[in-house]
Amino acid sequence: GTQPPESVLGELGDLSREPVCVCWLLRMPAVPPKFDAAAAKALGVPSGPLRGRLCAGQCVALADGSEVRPEQVLRGGTAGEELLLVDVASPSQL
Repeated sequence: GTQPPESVLGELGDLSREPVCVCWLLRMPAVPPKFDAAAAKALGVPSGPLRGRLCAGQCVALADGSEVRPEQVLRGGTAGEELLLVDVASPSQL
């Protein structure tokens, strides 16, 4: 089989005494929320920079003095998921 580079072997130490356990943490990117143009229109948010500020998570003030919050016009979105993958030689290593 393929051998790991010497630099990695030096960091691992003597592998002849114990089986190796290897772990990976996979971090997936977050999925941003989608802008709901119909909701923004119903709230009176005009096209242009105010919509961009809402998408950036900022509250905006309309010409009539009312305030629109991002959660009123952004839908969905999820935090990035994380997956821990553990490769062990035997259950005793858990």
